[in-house]
Amino acid sequence: MDLNVPTAKMRMQIEQLLTLREAMISVSFETCEYECEEIWKSLLNQCLSKTMKRSCRKSEVEYTVETLMEGGKRYFVATVACAALASAYRGEAAASKKLAEHCAARAAMLSEYPACCDESFRALETGAEACPQPIVPLPLPLRDQDEVCRKRKADHDAKGRLNSSMQLMCGRALIKGDIVFDTQPDKASPLLFRSTVTLTCYQHLRFSGDALESKKLAEQSASAVALAHLEATIEPIEADHRAKKARLNSEKLAALKERNVMRKAEKRADMASGAITPRLAICAGTTWEA
Repeated sequence: MDLNVPTAKMRMQIEQLLTLREAMISVSFETCEYECEEIWKSLLNQCLSKTMKRSCRKSEVEYTVETLMEGGKRYFVATVACAALASAYRGEAAASKKLAEHCAARAAMLSEYPACCDESFRALETGAEACPQPIVPLPLPLRDQDEVCRKRKADHDAKGRLNSSMQLMCGRALIKGDIVFDTQPDKASPLLFRSTVTLTCYQHLRFSGDALESKKLAEQSASAVALAHLEATIEPIEADHRAKKARLNSEKLAALKERNVMRKAEKRADMASGAITPRLAICAGTTWEA
């Protein structure tokens, strides 16, 4: 070690080292805080696989991430859509794209599969979250625009909603060929595309959309036309499905709470009989009362 170094130069290097240390500590803390949240996509895939009674393919679950700017800060908001879900779900704003996708998956899990959410994540007894959520709250101006964003996102995902609606109307999972898109260059404007969707699973109805810049947008347009035409038929079925799912979810949550109460009662009984010592009871999460 060479000590023949000017004090000013050493002080500058030490300050740089301290700055680097603080940055590393902040990154390490952030990673630890977020780690408990980065499981929701995996949990959602597992539940979807059980619903579909087969492995859920990655291409069947679509995550769309928006970038929002407010006050010079960048936020990310994700929406998850799948034919096996009742609707698309939009998560809260997050600090990264990856976290935004987990927030969207979490929103879908809490709505569609609440009983599958472990007690450590839902904290049923208190209604509080067991794990702190690293979610950045939406600034007020963005909250005011939330309804507009939701409607815009629903229009963008017309194809996904058409798939889920047809699944409800047919009373079964869709198979290849139930919904067929024929997308071709528009005759009047060859640089644009026009799509026609045929619902072979429902009276072989056919609907054509507007001429748009890409095949994907053209298919979304055709899906939106089909949804608008069938809205009067779809809405009562979807409302009944939502009510039925809400009722089932409520029953599952009530049963889960009852099981938790019974388990705690059993632990108290074991403690009273001496089968579990106070120290073991504390480790098991039950308060000892002498």
